[in-house]
Amino acid sequence: MPMEIRKAVIPAAGWGTRFLPATKAIPKELLPLADKPVIQHTVEEAAASGIEQVIIVTSPGKGALEAHFSMCPELETALDQKGDAELLEKVRCTNQLADICYVMQQEPLGLGHAILVTKDIVGDEPFAVFLPDDLFAAEPPLIRQMAEVYQRFGGSVLALLRVVPEDTRRYGIVKPEQVAERTYRILDMVEKPTPGDNGQIPAHPADFRGAGGHHAGQGGRDPAHRWAGAAAAAAGRLRLGVRGDVLRCGQAAGTAQDLDRVGAARSGYGARAA
Repeated sequence: MPMEIRKAVIPAAGWGTRFLPATKAIPKELLPLADKPVIQHTVEEAAASGIEQVIIVTSPGKGALEAHFSMCPELETALDQKGDAELLEKVRCTNQLADICYVMQQEPLGLGHAILVTKDIVGDEPFAVFLPDDLFAAEPPLIRQMAEVYQRFGGSVLALLRVVPEDTRRYGIVKPEQVAERTYRILDMVEKPTPGDNGQIPAHPADFRGAGGHHAGQGGRDPAHRWAGAAAAAAGRLRLGVRGDVLRCGQAAGTAQDLDRVGAARSGYGARAA
């Protein structure tokens, strides 16, 4: 029986150029979505999925990521003296979500390389990969859904979303073969094909969110979709399935739209549902 998935990797070393100038001094992952930074939503999903250790891949100049998930005695003392117990609890919970460690990606060599630099910490265990560009509002959490597929079938698992044909040029596109409800075997993968090219079904890996994968491939600037394709060829079975709403945080337009969707569920934030 496959091992339980206890570790998660969150690549967070990029420049966040789509959000400049906001990300000139602030890591993109710390931009707020409602009352929390995007990466905190991601770590909370990992914790809710049973992940015990979170490995964040960072880069020079992004020390604020570590600071966010660390204790802040001065702030906690000030809030305690003010008697603001609710806000104090919110601050304290950021360093209690999971066992979080950090790995530096010294050069921007791509997503596949960012995942590869965590190999010494991950070891020979199955692990999950979260990209905070997309958040998934799902119950049970998406990674838990994927872990169940991994436990049943083994191999690596990717989340898959359908896209309209005109958007295929923006994503890695797979040709799936259904093996169970919402579960597919990848037969082929093409990076950003033109609409209708190669007869590919318009569905794409959801930000390369994977579970059960083992480190494979080599460094360099190859896109992670190629790394996934190599893993598919080696394992012969990358299975996919998504149930839940996706919140797009990797581009400004998507974040603006999803702020109201997240905020509607939080008192005092965003639009109210009718």
